[in-house]
Amino acid sequence: MVDRLPLDRPFDVAEYGQVDVADVTDMIAAHLRGAGVTLLHALTRDGHDVGVRLGFDANMTLNIWVDGDELHWGDAEAFAAHDWLGAELPVAGSPIGL
Repeated sequence: MVDRLPLDRPFDVAEYGQVDVADVTDMIAAHLRGAGVTLLHALTRDGHDVGVRLGFDANMTLNIWVDGDELHWGDAEAFAAHDWLGAELPVAGSPIGL
């Protein structure tokens, strides 16, 4: 679903802001441009989904997660090295169907 469906159009959510859709690959992971997503896992901590792990061709991953009120992203090393608030680290669950 990540690669097969078109992106939603940007929309206004009234006083809560707006949703914009943009390709930020160059900013967060330029080496993944054009790579196909082959796996998708939810990252779970304390029974709550806190992010996603995208698996790409050639065994590359990109993790996108929220810790506290901050958005983070990075490869497996950045994810493991992150200074998590609290003691329990998130785990990748079963694959989510693409």
